[in-house]
Amino acid sequence: ISTLPIEITFEEFKEVFNKDALLIDCRIAEEHEESHIESSILLPMQQLSVRITELDQHVDTSIYIYCRTGNRSCTFAQYLRTIGFAKSQSITGGFETWGERI
Repeated sequence: ISTLPIEITFEEFKEVFNKDALLIDCRIAEEHEESHIESSILLPMQQLSVRITELDQHVDTSIYIYCRTGNRSCTFAQYLRTIGFAKSQSITGGFETWGERI
């Protein structure tokens, strides 16, 4: 069970993100190709069930997930937590927030 909040603000994310963490873009490929956060990996929410084994080695890793507005990523993070990824967090406001602040 995680003691971390399910959501993290953009500002908090910037403070804690490091090379050992994993940043996942859970939007669809077309959204990712249009623009994305550097160093993020694309893992669309719709593909999570068939690609979940790709995350096996990251069960103890801090995982940050974003989508366009924060709704899909919150669902994604909650699901990951239910299957043992306790350090999963959604970036509140998603990519729209990121875009406004850079």
